[in-house]
This record gives sequence, structure tokens and C-alpha cells, in this order.
Amino acid sequence: LKEAAFAYIIIIQAGAILAVLFLYWKTIFEILMGFIGKNPKGRRLGLLLITAFIPAAVIGLALNDWIEQQLGDNLIAIALALFLGGIVMLITEKRRKKAPSDQPESKLENLDQLNFKQAFSVGLAQCLALWPGMSRSMVTIIGGYWVGLSPQKAAEFSFLLGLITLSAASAYKVLTDGAILTQTMPIQPMLLGILVAFISAIYAIRFLVNCLTRYGLTPFAWYRIVFSFVILLLFLPKI
Repeated sequence: LKEAAFAYIIIIQAGAILAVLFLYWKTIFEILMGFIGKNPKGRRLGLLLITAFIPAAVIGLALNDWIEQQLGDNLIAIALALFLGGIVMLITEKRRKKAPSDQPESKLENLDQLNFKQAFSVGLAQCLALWPGMSRSMVTIIGGYWVGLSPQKAAEFSFLLGLITLSAASAYKVLTDGAILTQTMPIQPMLLGILVAFISAIYAIRFLVNCLTRYGLTPFAWYRIVFSFVILLLFLPKI
């Protein structure tokens, strides 16, 4: 079961990585051009993303295995993460909507308007995703809101940061446990799984960005809160 779960995680992450590459290829191209000296804004965005990646890279390497052992199958911890995440989302959305008109929150419309302290703050928020039940995209989008990004740009920064984070995590897992992956699943089903994950991720990202733009964080917040109670009602008597 552990080996199958490992293969499933790698396939899902590979599909998500390809989806972000597909949807944000223009921005990624600008970043690459920036690092060879042909696009200053792209270079700055790339450095901002690297800055945001550092906290999760350091803390993840240090604590990920321990957190998985302590909380990985703890349904109470997962339900609590879902509930608290939902509450934070409601608070964040309320704060954004009540911001004074002369000091609007979540209004930065270009990612390169961020400073490095703000990018690092989003990276610190990403560390919360090590807690099972805390969505990586959720905590980084919330972080983007709090440093002043618009909903659409907060989502874009989250997915670009996820591209780096998931790529690094997948590479680490393959390097450390790659033999398990090849033993668990033949190449053809694996490629099919990546394709399905890729298509699903494209629709999921587009749906998320559209909902954030139209409705904000509120629908996702209530989903998490309701789901946390469903988990407790269904599984708490069995714990």
C-alpha cells in the first residue's frame, strides 16, 4: 500500500507540474530569459520565486519525515487543519473586502511589484502545507493576499511557486525511492496516469482562478469547514 501511495503521489505531482508549465509558459519563458540577461522583470520574478521556495526547502528537508510519522494518518489533525484553514480563509477574505479604499489590500497587479520580504513571507506560509490537511495552494494564495496581491495574481504566484516546490519534492522522492516507483507500476499505466492528472490539473487550476476572481476565498473556506466536520462525524467514533 505504501508503494502504491508513493507512485500515486509522483504521478499526480508530475501531472500538476506539466499543467502549470502549459498554462503559464509565457511567464516561465520570461523568467528563463531573465536569467540569461534578456528580461529584467523575468529575472526579478525568478529570484522572488526562489526566495519564496527557500523556507519550505529548508524546513521540509528537516521536518517532513517527522511530520508524516506523527500526523500523516491522524484524522483529527487533518480535520483540524481543514477547519483552521477555512477560518483563516474567511478572515482573509473579510480583511480584503473591508480594506480602506485609499489603502486597498490585494491590489498588486504585477508579480514583480512584490519585494523580497513579501516573497519570503509567502514562502513561510507555504511551510504550513507540511501539516496534512493544509493545502499548499491554499496557504500560498492566502499569503499572496496578505502581502497585497490580487486574487488572480496570488493564484499565479502560488502555482509558479508550486512548480518549483513540487518539482524539487518529486525529484527528491525519485532520487531516494525511485526503485519503488519502477517496481510498483509499469511505464504505460504511469504515463496514462500522468496524462489524466495533467488534464485534470488544467481544469482544476482554471476553475480555481475563475472562482477566486468571481467569489474570493469564501466558497473554499466553507467547503473546508464542512468537510472537517464530515471527517469527524464519519471517523471519530472509529478512532
